[in-house]
Amino acid sequence: MGFDEVLGQKHVVRLLKGALSEKRVAHAYLFAGPGGVGKRFVAKMLARALNCAGGDSTDSCGSCSACDRIARRAYPDVAWIRPEGRSRTIGIDEVREMCRMLAYRPFEGGWKVCVIEEADCIHIAAANALLKTLEEPTSRTVIILTSEHPDRLPLTIVSRCQAVRFSAVPLDEMEGFIKQRLDVDPARVGLLAALSSGSIRRAELLAAEGVEQERDTVLGWMREAAGGVSGAMGAAEEATKRLEELRKKMRESREKKGNGEDADQKREDKRKRDDEFGDELHSFDRRLDVILYWLRDIMVLKVDAEHRSIINADRREELLKRAVRMDAEKLESLIELVEEIRRLLRMNVNPRLALGVLFLGLKGCPELAE
Repeated sequence: MGFDEVLGQKHVVRLLKGALSEKRVAHAYLFAGPGGVGKRFVAKMLARALNCAGGDSTDSCGSCSACDRIARRAYPDVAWIRPEGRSRTIGIDEVREMCRMLAYRPFEGGWKVCVIEEADCIHIAAANALLKTLEEPTSRTVIILTSEHPDRLPLTIVSRCQAVRFSAVPLDEMEGFIKQRLDVDPARVGLLAALSSGSIRRAELLAAEGVEQERDTVLGWMREAAGGVSGAMGAAEEATKRLEELRKKMRESREKKGNGEDADQKREDKRKRDDEFGDELHSFDRRLDVILYWLRDIMVLKVDAEHRSIINADRREELLKRAVRMDAEKLESLIELVEEIRRLLRMNVNPRLALGVLFLGLKGCPELAE
């Protein structure tokens, strides 16, 4: 197992293998991109390639003692740091220990590697300690920072790292991964791949939780909304309840802050609130995706009843019946409405009002209620 196992990041693999081949490995990398797309995995593969005893100069063999121990995080020349404890912060003690480790020659392998996961969680004092090591790197050492939010890192840190941008895994590669690695009904592969939004981790979670359950919940809201005004408003109320609760907690958290709170604590509290809100907003995005893919499948089958590349392949017969009855212009306007609601939610518009508009738009579609 080596770089050939990396999914959907050909540009990243090409860059790193080129650096290994030319012996021009940077002293520090910033792996930035969405969650669940392979940043941690690639960091591990780079650490193995640098210390492998059996592979070529650009990849690891995956079977030697060094590769095995790096995979188990039991190799003396490779260290991992990640946020721990209730504060979810990378503290100065962990960074100082890492700096001490990097100051010495490799104990066993050819390179010392330190991976700092979720590096945007680093405390400002820890960031300052890390900065000195980044400015004066010792030979044959590599520091790898991973982050979903590189904009939260101090610019002094970012400017001293080689940025490597990770992207969402393409849909076709995600479908291949699901077919090969996850125990999923073939008819549901398309839906799972689409709702994963290019995240391997999210695909695994949805497969474990049951993607059909979430789809059935959202389609239930659609049927309720399509049944009339009262149903539409009830669906909007149900869909927004969780998000309103979260926003209330965020307001209460801000109101409890004292004037004597230091800047680091404020920064950490804001990061945690932003993460919570971002996770919930993504959940809403996924629910909108369920509606969007359902409507698009109906549109596709309306144009070509024999079309095979639909997302909800396991509900093909139901979709065909709706495609026969629904007007193409109405479908197009509903798809545009869903996209507009997504845009409004990302602009922090009141979710109850936004989703109320969406579900009221569905009430004129009795074909969706049956």
